[in-house]
Amino acid sequence: MTDLRFVLRVLARTPGFTLTVLLALAVGIGATTAIFSLVNGVLLRPLPYGNADRLVMIWQDLTPRGGPIDEWASPGVFRDWRSRTDVLASASAIGGWNATLAVEGAPPEALRGEVVTSDYFTTLGLAPAAGRWFEPREDMPDAPRAVVLSHGLWMSRYGGSAAIIGRTITIGNEPHEVVGVAPEGTRGVLIPDAALWRPMRLNLATADYGNVFLRVIARLADGMRRDEAGQRLTAMVRALEPSEPELANRNVYVQDARDWIVGDVRRPLFVLLAAVGTLLLLTIANIANLLLARATAREREMSIRAAIGASRVRLVRLMIVESLTLSMAGGLLGLIVAGWSLAGLLALVGDFLPRAAEVQLDARALGFAALVAAVTGLLFGLAPAVQSSRADLQGPLRESGRSTSRRGQLARNGLVVAQIALALVMLVSATLIVRSFTSLRQVDLGFTPQGVSVATVALGGSGYRTGDQVRAFLTQLEERLKTIPGVTASGFSSQLPLGTGGDSDTAFTIAGKPELQQNGRPRVSWYRSVNAGYFPAIGMRFARGRGIAPGAREAVVNEAFATRYFPNEEAIGQQIEADGSGPLLIVGVAADARTRGPRAATLSEMFLPYQFAPEGTYNIVVRANEGLPVIPAVRARVTAVDPNVPVARPTTMDALHADALAQPRLLATLLGAFSAAALLLALIGIYGVIAYTVSHRTAEMGIRLALGATPRQVVGLVLADGIKLGAIGLAVGVAGGLAAANGIGALLFGVAPRDPLTFAGAAAVILATAVLASWLPARRAARVAPTQALRS
Repeated sequence: MTDLRFVLRVLARTPGFTLTVLLALAVGIGATTAIFSLVNGVLLRPLPYGNADRLVMIWQDLTPRGGPIDEWASPGVFRDWRSRTDVLASASAIGGWNATLAVEGAPPEALRGEVVTSDYFTTLGLAPAAGRWFEPREDMPDAPRAVVLSHGLWMSRYGGSAAIIGRTITIGNEPHEVVGVAPEGTRGVLIPDAALWRPMRLNLATADYGNVFLRVIARLADGMRRDEAGQRLTAMVRALEPSEPELANRNVYVQDARDWIVGDVRRPLFVLLAAVGTLLLLTIANIANLLLARATAREREMSIRAAIGASRVRLVRLMIVESLTLSMAGGLLGLIVAGWSLAGLLALVGDFLPRAAEVQLDARALGFAALVAAVTGLLFGLAPAVQSSRADLQGPLRESGRSTSRRGQLARNGLVVAQIALALVMLVSATLIVRSFTSLRQVDLGFTPQGVSVATVALGGSGYRTGDQVRAFLTQLEERLKTIPGVTASGFSSQLPLGTGGDSDTAFTIAGKPELQQNGRPRVSWYRSVNAGYFPAIGMRFARGRGIAPGAREAVVNEAFATRYFPNEEAIGQQIEADGSGPLLIVGVAADARTRGPRAATLSEMFLPYQFAPEGTYNIVVRANEGLPVIPAVRARVTAVDPNVPVARPTTMDALHADALAQPRLLATLLGAFSAAALLLALIGIYGVIAYTVSHRTAEMGIRLALGATPRQVVGLVLADGIKLGAIGLAVGVAGGLAAANGIGALLFGVAPRDPLTFAGAAAVILATAVLASWLPARRAARVAPTQALRS
């Protein structure tokens, strides 16, 4: 307590120094805590389900079908997986649901939900907030329809009344009995913002292995590990190969459910945490340099303390108390900065970051901030404490405190070298990420998103149960869209490009090519159900051929499809037949488009006329004159065809393109800001050390000038010191830069991790920073009059 009271008095007498350190700590600790809160909420916090560490997603390898390795399951595979109770305690299949809720006296409301098997909620380990969960009898094909509401929908639409349980509501023109309400905060596994759930009603008794459309979440049996579960389920699938050729050469992959839900944000978040941690280290180095300089100025005081009996341990304790006092006060201010920063970050990332709603400054984040503050205080206080404890009992007293410690100078130089090395690592990483983002922005999408508005109509969720009903609706809508003033092209597709509309696959055959069948069965390809107007509306480019004619039995394939299935011949003129479509003539080969996102690989794909491949959900695509708002007109045309079909999720393709680039844009923005701050800190560090050194060499400079040295020579002498520090820092930093570049390699696009131009540019910027930081004190030293310098 005596030390603390003394430290507080000393800090109060030096408000400029104290305020500088506190502000630097507040920004460093606050930014680090904010990024940690993102990592904690998204990656570290358990899923909001019971015993969430036992939850897994189960996938099968469909690469022979042209799909990725973590692909969906068929009903037959799901049934077999679920039967293995020695491996899985329970399992549930999940699908998406675009629902339409009928509201009395108001337009129908479009909602997103999930279709699930009856044991979905029990697999998740949840208890209902009201009512009950689905029963197995409600999950049969001909069972009466039941629904579970989300807590948010229950409160907003029905006032949280328990009387809703057992009532019948109309969804998609069909009655559904409300059997339960999910607890507050429940998020869907497949659809995070799911507002309702209904039974899937699968007929597993006649389930097949070819129709692949299910995601499967399961709870591992007690004592079962993920790798062991994957091996056992793979063995089960392999045992079925003789009777089910479609299952040949497939493995089963069991993935932690949290890993799947957070998707591909793990690496970017850890990169941001590493970057902000590096920035904090730079801040620590700068504060340590400040304290080292201050410790040198207090050598006389420490010598007096040692002379009258203070032990080395006593002096170290005094300095550590001072650094911890500063760091803890800075940590408290940092929590305020963290709150502000986190609110801004969530505003930027909330639309695309999974589990963003669960991010908060919780107890773990507060503990992290306290730990960072304590470690920070020890780190920047250790070197000054050691220096001060090695008190010279005679020198400072004899020279009235004007001496300088060689050890202290070496420590300050070492900290500056570390700052330069860290700044180089930051600058290289940021430059690579920014160049990658620039490449992503400029990538050829294969279509033209500018000037295109889109919106969704969920026909299946609005009660359209047959293909004839869907065709009738779309035929009328197709003609009405053409009447919107200012529209240059209009159409619709079952999925949108840029990975925003999901995917569908279907079995197909090619006339005259039985050898293309797989194990005696048709191949499967991704496809989109479209009308003739979709291609000009989306701005799709053609490698050759044309789009489909209205109502004709024609199809379009992309270049990847043509290359894969017609490697040595022309695809145009060939006939394909998709599942139930009848024969379709290929009339065009569309350019490979980035349909699954700007950086995703293009897979083989077919574009089939909606008349022969109807789907339950369509995305309306309208190209209009610039600045023309067309969504109200689109909504009016849809209402004119059927007032019970709501228009959902209106947006533009430009906005969807921006959303697809949101993650790399955020990473580039934050890393760019962090690297700029790192450069500033490095500049301040070099300037501080050189200026401090020059101030202690004023007499030397005066002697040099008196003996005939020119100001230019004095400037060169000082600049050489700064450049030497910069060169050593660069040598150390190159190794760290190479390691960092390899670490972020998976995030890069269009630029190599070890790109020499990036490293050369970053090194040039660092050297320029070192020269600039050294030139300012050098210029001041060269302007000192010799007589004044000798008197110094």
